[in-house]
Amino acid sequence: MLVVNYNSGTWLKQCVASLQAQTLQDFEVIIVDNASQDGSDKIALPDGRFRLHRADVNLGFAAANNLAAKGASTPWLAMLNPDAIAAVDWLDQLLKEAEAHPEAAVFGSTQLRAEENGVLDGTGDCLSAFGPSWRSGYGNPAEDPLPEGEVFAACGAAMMISRYLFEQLGGFEESFFCYMEDVDLCYRARLAGAHIWQSRRACVAHAGGGSTEAGESTFSMYHGYRNSIWMLLRCTPWPLLMISLPGLITFMLLRMTRIRKPGQNLALWRGMRDGLLGGTGLLKQRGEIKRQRGVSVAQVASWLSWNPRHILRRHCVVLKSPSDRKK
Repeated sequence: MLVVNYNSGTWLKQCVASLQAQTLQDFEVIIVDNASQDGSDKIALPDGRFRLHRADVNLGFAAANNLAAKGASTPWLAMLNPDAIAAVDWLDQLLKEAEAHPEAAVFGSTQLRAEENGVLDGTGDCLSAFGPSWRSGYGNPAEDPLPEGEVFAACGAAMMISRYLFEQLGGFEESFFCYMEDVDLCYRARLAGAHIWQSRRACVAHAGGGSTEAGESTFSMYHGYRNSIWMLLRCTPWPLLMISLPGLITFMLLRMTRIRKPGQNLALWRGMRDGLLGGTGLLKQRGEIKRQRGVSVAQVASWLSWNPRHILRRHCVVLKSPSDRKK
């Protein structure tokens, strides 16, 4: 398992305790600390299955996960945010999902809000044909039955991916630093022909913002919107990019008219500017991603949400399951 810590405070201790309590005990945990300054890197590790690597600087979520994954020999890589508390059977349930859905190579967890009982933190990530992405179900009641099935992307806060696929794709794109690197990774996995399964049984309680400022900070707005542009430029086939990129820019401009918090408009504007200017260099990466693509443009279009209302409602868009595709 891979855990990337940055100033997560007491959340990291709870995260580690939840892993120690797993019903499935055959695992190892690599914790990469991104030069934390709050003392969270001084955590006492429970046993030899847990190893801590202290980075000299803040590498970001993407690069730190890539570092943690180096040298792994297990068939699966499970990733857990330091502000996520895993249910006791979380890892066991993920592996059971992998056994039940052998066509899938990426698995997402049901995320509940850690400090609000009965509220969803997310059930997978979705992408609109008009550009924006969202964590499905975020802030909605956790109604029974919880959604499951094939989704566009798994949230990197609590996901499991085939190590072979992770290495084949080159891991996370490190230039993203943090935010949207999980959606980018899953997008590339899908383009390569992989399926992504969202589990209702593998559950975690996620605080969100435990490693950054709480809420939608200027930091998260800048990186989130910049990286959203980069993801589209890197991954989206040209016919769909002609729809999604103008749609995302329009969405961002409309969002700027509704922002009232100081500094957020500037952060969004900088994210849009740097996304477009920096994205010209990322266009060179499209060739390699396209060479790995094993699906048609029509298939890519079928993964996207074409209903603009889904964005505002954080609607859960579940695609056909691997078993349905056999029928």
